Amino acid sequence: MKSVLVCVCLVLVLSAIVEGYKSDGVVVLPMKGDINTLQAFYIQATLGTPPQILNLLVDTGSTDLIVPSSNCTSCGSIRHYNSYRSSTSKSSYSCSAFSVPCSFCFVDSCGVGDVYGGGESTAVGFVSSDLLTLSPSLPSVHVILAQILFESVTEGSGPFIPVPIDGIIGLSYPSNSLTRSPTFFDLLYSQHTFQNNIFSHCLSNDRGGKLILGGA
Repeated sequence: MKSVLVCVCLVLVLSAIVEGYKSDGVVVLPMKGDINTLQAFYIQATLGTPPQILNLLVDTGSTDLIVPSSNCTSCGSIRHYNSYRSSTSKSSYSCSAFSVPCSFCFVDSCGVGDVYGGGESTAVGFVSSDLLTLSPSLPSVHVILAQILFESVTEGSGPFIPVPIDGIIGLSYPSNSLTRSPTFFDLLYSQHTFQNNIFSHCLSNDRGGKLILGGA
């Protein structure tokens, strides 16, 4: 069973952690953000071939990789993912061929929808897949993702409104996934990228943080 440890650390502790591989197989990724102002933490990753840079909110309450499509005019993010510019993208999955029930079907493309922020916003899109890379030192993994085509915000801010966050990368259990797909963490662990089936966060008030894969 995958487990998570969340800790709030002093800046001295954060600066003492070396990014990249450790000798015991632990991987450390830098996170930007803060507790006081943004109230969120995100990592920079690339999606597709050639790579498209996206800032992804690290979310332990959801499972899926969710990014705004280049066709979304209401997502409000800085950057949108364009699957048509990626040679490794599978732009859609048919409803008849997909392994789990789709939320809806649009011209036989498997559609998904979810609610965020305690019901403050609704995001609707379709299922696709592409190569995700979190760091040059880590192998790329082919992940199932949801491309959001429409976002309706009833109050507050939706998942793609806060600058500079472009999308969401979930770390919850695959059973919570809209597509029942493994997370990037599970895919990396299955490739023996790190030794232990555990991840942790190290967060600061105003100096960013670390996402630690394989340890604490």
